[in-house]
Amino acid sequence: MAMRDLVNGGAACAVPGSSSSSSNPLGALTNALLGSSSKTQVSIPHRGAGGVYVFSDMNPYVGHPDPMKEGQELFRKGLLSEAALALEAEVMKNPENAEGWRLLGVTHAENDDDQQAIAAMMRAHEADPSNLEVLLALGVSHTNELEQATALKYLYGWLRNHPKYGAIARPELADSLYHADIARLFTEASQMNPEDADALDLKPNYVRAWANMGISYANQGLYQESIPYYVRALSMNPKADTAWQYLRISLSCASRQDMIEACESRNLDLLQKEFPLSNRRRTNPNWESPGDKPVIPWEKNMVHRNQVPAAIRTEDVR
Repeated sequence: MAMRDLVNGGAACAVPGSSSSSSNPLGALTNALLGSSSKTQVSIPHRGAGGVYVFSDMNPYVGHPDPMKEGQELFRKGLLSEAALALEAEVMKNPENAEGWRLLGVTHAENDDDQQAIAAMMRAHEADPSNLEVLLALGVSHTNELEQATALKYLYGWLRNHPKYGAIARPELADSLYHADIARLFTEASQMNPEDADALDLKPNYVRAWANMGISYANQGLYQESIPYYVRALSMNPKADTAWQYLRISLSCASRQDMIEACESRNLDLLQKEFPLSNRRRTNPNWESPGDKPVIPWEKNMVHRNQVPAAIRTEDVR
């Protein structure tokens, strides 16, 4: 969360992420959420809150015999916008399909559209209120939107419904949660199951993966090196507002004020010419030459903007 904290008034070039996340990965997302006072009370989100999902006007997959399968295949290929259309066709056809809504939310999250992701996940939550993957996804997406109280509520729901950790999430806490309560619960959970520390199995896709690479360089203070990765992510999804914010921060920290205007006007042509990525691939073991896509093993841990509890296994598509 630190990079977005910078956008909202933090120190100009602080290193994003937390150095303590590796020692206590299960509680790291909660630590990222503790930006405000521990006395901030969490309000209860009402069912159906979180925005209305906005369907695309033109959808070629409406009427497809199996839009769910098609959406999964498109997702695996990294065609996220197409996958979203196919999955939209699925939930229009079967509006109570919790898994269809969940995968649609995952697709939007991977494409850096957390508002649409939240709206889709809320529909999945309505159809299946105890689904652990949906509760986690809502917690992460609300974290990305700086909605701390709502994020913590869903993280509590994840603990409450988890077969391993449900016993420590007392039901009487549900109506009066504080940030410190959630932090304590996640710390207890990590101590209960330290063998789960490496269980995270996120499946990042291309837009988010490129942004992750930029974040990893910015974490080391290598702001100049982070810029081409943000630009590549934005070339794939120019509507990724958070990536534009990260890019602006890195430009400022790298003393590239001459390109701030290009960032603010979202001039991708100029940014791509100024910050090409092609010469960097051969020095990075994650690049497949001569291809343009990042090779990131499905099993490899990858975190976007925050540290996700490492005892959680999120399967995007099966």
